[in-house]
Amino acid sequence: MSTPHKQTFSAFIILESRHSSWQDQYFTHYQYSSRIPNGQQIKEGDLLLIAKTKKELKTDKQIYAFCTVKKIYIEQDFFEYKILRADFNKVHILNDSYKYKDFIKSSGISRNSIKKIPEKDLLQTIKTLLNDISN
Repeated sequence: MSTPHKQTFSAFIILESRHSSWQDQYFTHYQYSSRIPNGQQIKEGDLLLIAKTKKELKTDKQIYAFCTVKKIYIEQDFFEYKILRADFNKVHILNDSYKYKDFIKSSGISRNSIKKIPEKDLLQTIKTLLNDISN
C-alpha cells in the first residue's frame, strides 16, 4: 500500500522593486509585512518566484528568478503586525522571463503583495522552472 504524498512546501511569487520603501536586497533577502496577503504563510523551504514591477521592466514578463527560503526573521514586532525578512538560498536567474499567468490563473499583482501559487499548479511550476534552467 502506498503512502499518500504530503506537500511539505508552498510556492509564492514575490514582487521586488528598487523604488520600494522595503529593505529588499536583490539575490539576498525580501522584506515584507505580515499584513500583506499571504505574508504570514511564507516559511523556510518554500519556493519563491521573484518578479520585478511592470514599471521597471516595461513588459508583463516580470518573473526573472527563483529561490527557496533559507530563514525567516522577525525584524520588528509591532502590536498588530510584524516586519519580516525572508533570507534566500541561492537565487537562480531564469533564461527566459515569465508572466504571472504562466504560473497562476489570475494575472497581475498589487504593489508589494505576495501571490501564492495554487497547490494544483505547483508541479507544473516546478517543471517549467527546471526546464528553463536546464536549457
